[in-house]
Amino acid sequence: MEVEIKLALPDKAAHAKVLEAFAPEREHFVQQNYFFDTKDARIGAARRSLRVRFYDDNKAVLTIKGRQEMKNGIGRATEVESDLPLPLARRAVQEPNVLLTADSEHLRTLQKEIGFEELVCLGTFKTNRHVFDWEGHMVEVDETIYSPTQAYPTEDTFYEIELETEEPEKVKEALTAFLKQKDIPFSDGLSTKFGRFRKRAKIVEAEDSKI
Repeated sequence: MEVEIKLALPDKAAHAKVLEAFAPEREHFVQQNYFFDTKDARIGAARRSLRVRFYDDNKAVLTIKGRQEMKNGIGRATEVESDLPLPLARRAVQEPNVLLTADSEHLRTLQKEIGFEELVCLGTFKTNRHVFDWEGHMVEVDETIYSPTQAYPTEDTFYEIELETEEPEKVKEALTAFLKQKDIPFSDGLSTKFGRFRKRAKIVEAEDSKI
C-alpha cells in the first residue's frame, strides 16, 4: 500500500518558493508517463491504471496502481512495479502490445485477472521532479505539464508536493506548519496526476478521476 501526502500549489511562484525553502535538492529528473488500457477500458473499469514511466530517458518502470482514495490531502493506493528494458519500453509507446511481452509477473497477474490480449496507449504527460531531504523524509516537488486536448485546448501546468510516509497525519501536520512558516500558499490535493489526465482526455467524468 502506497500512502502519500499530496499538497497542491496554486502557481509557479509558489512552486519557486517551495524549491527555495527545501534547498539544497538531492536530485532533479524528468519523468515521461505513458498510460495503457484495453480498447474497451477493462483496466480502468477494474479501478487500475497501467503506466510506463521513463526517467530522463535512461530508465523505464512499469507500474500497476489501484484506485487511490484521497482524503484531507492524503492518498492511499495499492502499487506494484517492474523494471523494463529501455528498448522494449520505447517500442511499446508506438506498439502497445509489445508491453505484453515484458518479463513482469505483476503484468501477467493483471492480464490473467482481467483477461485481455491487446493494449492501446491512452496518452502521456511530463513531470519535472525535484527531490529534497527534509526532517528524515523525502519530499518530491512536481511540475506536471499536460498537452492540449480537444476538451482542453491549451497546455496546462500543475504544481504539487508529494511525500510518502507511514505516518501521514503526523508528518502532514509538520509539513504544513513548515510551509505556513515560510509563507507558502498550498491546499490539500484533491486528485492524482492520472486523474487530471483522464479528465482532460474525457476518459472518465471528473467525479470519477481519483485514480
